[in-house]
Amino acid sequence: MEEKTISEEVMDQESASVDCLVVDDSDRVSVTSADNASMLTEEREAEIACEEYDRKQAEEEASLCENIEKLCKELWPAPTTLRHRLMRCARQTRLGRVLTPAIQEPVIKRMEGGDLNHITSITIPFSYAKDSHDLILRIPNYKFQQFYRVDRDVGILSYVRKYTDIPIPFVVKSDFTTQNALEKPYVLQQRIQGTNVNAVWDSLNTAQRCQIAKQLGEVNKTLRIIKSPVAGLIEVVTDANSTGPTPNANGDESFKIIPFEIHKYKTHDVLPAITEPRAPQSVLDVLTTQLTRWEAFETAHDYANDQWQMLINVVREMDDLGVFADQTHCLCHVDLHSGNIMVDIDPVDGSVKISAVIDWDEAIFAPEFVNCRPPCWLWADEDTMQTDEDGYDPWPHEMPGAGGVPGTEDDQEIKRVFDESAGGGRYMSMAYGEAFRLARGIWRIAKDSLDVCQGYKAADRIAAEWAMMREKMMKERDQNSDQ
Repeated sequence: MEEKTISEEVMDQESASVDCLVVDDSDRVSVTSADNASMLTEEREAEIACEEYDRKQAEEEASLCENIEKLCKELWPAPTTLRHRLMRCARQTRLGRVLTPAIQEPVIKRMEGGDLNHITSITIPFSYAKDSHDLILRIPNYKFQQFYRVDRDVGILSYVRKYTDIPIPFVVKSDFTTQNALEKPYVLQQRIQGTNVNAVWDSLNTAQRCQIAKQLGEVNKTLRIIKSPVAGLIEVVTDANSTGPTPNANGDESFKIIPFEIHKYKTHDVLPAITEPRAPQSVLDVLTTQLTRWEAFETAHDYANDQWQMLINVVREMDDLGVFADQTHCLCHVDLHSGNIMVDIDPVDGSVKISAVIDWDEAIFAPEFVNCRPPCWLWADEDTMQTDEDGYDPWPHEMPGAGGVPGTEDDQEIKRVFDESAGGGRYMSMAYGEAFRLARGIWRIAKDSLDVCQGYKAADRIAAEWAMMREKMMKERDQNSDQ
């Protein structure tokens, strides 16, 4: 065998290395090309899926708009007076169309908002109807039909109108079936005149803001007067295939309070409410039952985690220390933010009056402290108050500090007016008490689940804050027992 010089061996090694590099680069280019092709395919499939979703939504919207027009024609047929018949005849000619004014027809306009329902504004000409000319049509959003029920919406409004003097939208007509032009359940409500507080707040002076604070406090107090021995959802009693509430023997609407449903928005899994008759419930009973149901539901669906039992333990400890001692279940709106308060401003003296409280979709019977979340938007920038150390909204947990003194004398006066109007000491103990602040967070989790990372973080935060609070409360209890 011919011996190679050192330089020749080095050259052979370099050549082999180059060959390896060339092969490696070729393989890498081949793999990269395949990856890129796969990524492009996935991106295109995602684009096609989005396009298909948009197309279906557009078709759904177009079909719904056509059906809304059909519904309007059924509910408000074109006037048949002699005057209108003559106008129609006259407009059949070119000259008649020039000389004769157009016949007014219902004006239909899609409105923004409404996470769970499709909202449409309908304006009826005076020639079509004697009253209720400005209406709001609510139809369940097809994506959330199992979570938003028209019969419950109507039931809540009917209940509030029957048992309180809180101004709310008037239900003009409802149909709980699909046997109508829309092929969907719907509710027609009176459209409230005025504007929401959020739109005018910055233009109001302190006196006007105090007027709103006083009236909103009275709304809060009124809600807490309406009691129930059990917590749950409000339903109006109906018959099968009913288009509306079924009157009782006295001709009035009948209502029932049913337990909360268990449902996952992401997976659309639903565990129906318990339907058997219930005995009066304590706050401990309601919270532990609901948390236990969630734990069992998620275990059955392979979602389970130990936070449910952690929260059950916190609730039991709260009850042992008397946090829920004098709590009852009351009517709760649960969403009294500035966008849901409609107001009228007198053009002469500038006085402000709440014309309606809207968006009762989520109203429930719940422990009284649930209805006592402070409306900090009245006297502070709520966005800054509801931001954790990482800059995120801590919901469903409430950050501490709502009971602090507002930064200006004007805001202090607004807060004082609201607190006093809402019930003074009793309200303030539930609104600003630290244990009740944590209990409200637990309530929201018990009702709506730990559906997002935000919820898991909130549960841990609540448990950690309670551990420190509990230690302090136990020391105070021991000191009081020694005296």
